Amino acid sequence: MSRWDEIKKSLGAIADKTATKTRELTDTASLKIKIASKEADRDTEYKILGKLTYSKLKGHKGTEAITERISETIERIDKINGELASLKAEEASRREAKAAEKVAKEVEKAKEEERAKEKAKAEEKIVMDQFNEARREADAEYEKAKNAAEEAKNA
Repeated sequence: MSRWDEIKKSLGAIADKTATKTRELTDTASLKIKIASKEADRDTEYKILGKLTYSKLKGHKGTEAITERISETIERIDKINGELASLKAEEASRREAKAAEKVAKEVEKAKEEERAKEKAKAEEKIVMDQFNEARREADAEYEKAKNAAEEAKNA
């Protein structure tokens, strides 16, 4: 593979990773905006409820209509609270998934490091075995030379 092909492949991988991270950030930001919007809607409903309750307690005319509007407002608040709970659960789920992914990557990295250590250990054993074999052969050659010298001396 040419150097240019390697560069193109690397740039493609970087672009893919950047696009993925951008999507993740966009999704997270979108979810946070939805949560903030729902919280603002709920705050508005709380204000309406407060004004209606004040009017009812103050004794204005048409308290029956005010009571009905209070009930409707409470229903809207309950609905918004349910939607908020759902959005916040989704946000928590995404955080947990991201944390789990990070842990999985760390575990994989640790496994890879362990495999590299095992490979290095195996290679070291091979080198030591070769060294020991060479040493035995050298010792045998030395003994042969020593015996030949002894024989030559005795002859």
